[in-house]
Amino acid sequence: MRGFFYFYSMIRNILSIIVGLLIAIVVMQLIQILGHLMYPPPIDIDVTDPEAIKQYVSSSPTIVFVIVILSYALGSFFGAFVSTFIAKEKHIPHAINIGGVLMGLGAINLFTIPHPTWMIVISLIVFLPFAYFGGWLGLRIKAKRHSNKTSD
Repeated sequence: MRGFFYFYSMIRNILSIIVGLLIAIVVMQLIQILGHLMYPPPIDIDVTDPEAIKQYVSSSPTIVFVIVILSYALGSFFGAFVSTFIAKEKHIPHAINIGGVLMGLGAINLFTIPHPTWMIVISLIVFLPFAYFGGWLGLRIKAKRHSNKTSD
């Protein structure tokens, strides 16, 4: 029976990372879609032409970059927050793992498409702290809910 509980715990921990990453990606995409609705890219932009992308990025207003950074921060936060409720143990390490994976994916994006240096620096800084905070807050809420159930 002990093997079953170990397997169950392991599956929940793996699932917490997968679901957390999916939630994070959905949150980031929704925020970036809203950003594109508020500040749409040119209709005639050729996304296969690196020079056209570079020109578009260099002419974009600062708020466009702020929206992307906000999407990274909130995606990390909510992905880690949800992961905390699914994980059976090691809640904060799972939250940090989500932030780390997102930071790696963000780095690929930031260095593939030219971005201003300030945005690259801030973007790479926000993932881990927001993931930690999401995990921390989720753990506090989870512990409070557990203590309320045991006191009933």
